[in-house]
Amino acid sequence: MDRILLGLSSLILSLLIFVLLGELEIIPYKIIEFSVPLSVNSKPIGYFSEVSNKVQKQPANNLLWFTARKSDLIYSQDTVLTQDFSHAKLNLDNNTSIQLGENTLVVINIIQQEKDKLEVELSQGQIMARNGNSPLQMTHKQKKWRLNIQKNSEVSVQKQTDDSFEFEISKGSASIQSKDSKPIQLNNDQKVVLHEDHIQTYKISQNLQWVTESKTEYGDLFPIPTQLEWKGSAKNIEIYHDQNPKKIYPLQSDQNSLVLPLQAGVYKLTLVSDNEQSKSLNLTIRKVPEVNYYAPLPRERFTHQQKTIFSWTSIPQAKKYVIQFSQSPDFLSEVEEISSPLSYHEGLPQMKGRIYWRVKVITNENAEFFGQEKRLFFTLDNALSPPQLNTPKINPRIPANEKPKENKEGKKNKLNDNAWNFIFDLILPKMFAEEPLQDHSEKSEKQFTSDKKIIILNWLPVAAATHYYIEISQEESFKAPIVSQKVQTSFYEWDISTLSIEKNTPFFWRVAAGGDNDMMGLFSEVSSFNLNSLLKNEHKNQNNVKLKVVKVATPKPQPMDLPETPKIEKPTQEVFPSKGIKNITALFFSTDTQFQEQQTQNDFFSRLKGFSKSSINLESQWEMESKSIFLFYADYTSS
Repeated sequence: MDRILLGLSSLILSLLIFVLLGELEIIPYKIIEFSVPLSVNSKPIGYFSEVSNKVQKQPANNLLWFTARKSDLIYSQDTVLTQDFSHAKLNLDNNTSIQLGENTLVVINIIQQEKDKLEVELSQGQIMARNGNSPLQMTHKQKKWRLNIQKNSEVSVQKQTDDSFEFEISKGSASIQSKDSKPIQLNNDQKVVLHEDHIQTYKISQNLQWVTESKTEYGDLFPIPTQLEWKGSAKNIEIYHDQNPKKIYPLQSDQNSLVLPLQAGVYKLTLVSDNEQSKSLNLTIRKVPEVNYYAPLPRERFTHQQKTIFSWTSIPQAKKYVIQFSQSPDFLSEVEEISSPLSYHEGLPQMKGRIYWRVKVITNENAEFFGQEKRLFFTLDNALSPPQLNTPKINPRIPANEKPKENKEGKKNKLNDNAWNFIFDLILPKMFAEEPLQDHSEKSEKQFTSDKKIIILNWLPVAAATHYYIEISQEESFKAPIVSQKVQTSFYEWDISTLSIEKNTPFFWRVAAGGDNDMMGLFSEVSSFNLNSLLKNEHKNQNNVKLKVVKVATPKPQPMDLPETPKIEKPTQEVFPSKGIKNITALFFSTDTQFQEQQTQNDFFSRLKGFSKSSINLESQWEMESKSIFLFYADYTSS
């Protein structure tokens, strides 16, 4: 029964961890999403055409929220939520598109009684809707109002901080009906503010116009200076941002531009003059997406005959990319540009020598931004061949051309040690103390430290090479190598004794040759290794070498309360065959148990803690090979 409960608890815990990792986007989201019912309706009514930052969606009749991604389908009664510095664009049926500002919560419905009419239920935030040949209905969650949008119209709705709602008709027509009033017809170029107790109507003036109807800018460091331009004589600029109170900036009578420092987010700006207002300007300030360069690697070298591919991160909102090449790192000198509709380009530029390259992204809103990195590469007329790398070695003790001598005595001692350990485990199974021994070493057991550890990285010599350049990196991208060294030999001794690194940490390395008259060579292929594999190879090739024991400070043993009747439990894991074996030697060689070659005194004490005096009259072999010292433990518990 206990095993069943333990198994069910482990299964539930595993599922919860699985869901948590999916929500944190550590594992692919689609792995989790396939088992979740997306909607009560099987027919989708739209999809996400654009998603910025973290946007959440909640399927109908479901309590879980999932991260929305571009091209994800939308079903009836799905809930969509945008958060700080995020927005989304939804393409729905009947050629209807809806753009959601930040901190907006909506529910998308299908009204079956009205020939599959679309309905958007707004709880908070800002919506900009554009419908096609079918009408669209918007409602408030508490049913404070209902907005019927006619065909081929453009409408924006925003909830203000005082719980009022602003409706602006940029194109077409619509009718609005509040909870306690008759329907009001809204025409083109008209703005209405719906309060709790009254309605305000404004005329959108053609004398006040923004230079652009919408604007999107990107930045790295916020706030970023944003240039605003308009036509006409305005007295104020009203700025709405998220759920914050509107800000009013006074203007001069002849002023037609203004630079404002703005944080990331979605803004709505309006020019105001007496009883006239301009059409709202939708301004979006976004953080520059991270553009990672995949190929070529930094400081790579090519000949003009080589086929070279430049590749980088694909940006969802990108219309096209422009690759810029320059021999100056600040790109102030001659710049060669190549356009590409995709996130890669095959071919080298016309310029030669030392070249820097970067990527400029042009978005669908005609906004521009550059990748954060400027990467260096070389094009060469003549180049030395790339070196061929060999397998690294750690602390080589025997020359490569000398075979290690066979140590028969060592094999014999090893067999005896295994036999003693096996008999001891058979009589007295392992029992762990109530409190495990503490590790008093300064570094974790997972970390590899030593007084002197040298890794030999070697390669085959290259003809006409007078020196070599070696790079070692913990990242496959080689953005910041931990070793970048010029050597005169075809090997490099890397001292890692001063490093504190995980045994399974991968390292990547590559080598390029160099010659006289600044002649350069091509880099080798990237190779990788980790300390675990090197240490295993070292121990496999090690014979007749005494193992250095590191003394660890241990606390003084405390008196133990011994039980009157010891209870020895059976091993939790059966390691012997089920059939009876008459010969103990056959039993020894029939098991797949791997025995430890060494056992410290502390491990021995922790296993025997809790036994009575009569059950500990045994011997334990502490040192192997020539230094075999037997420690008698019969009187330990009585001292």
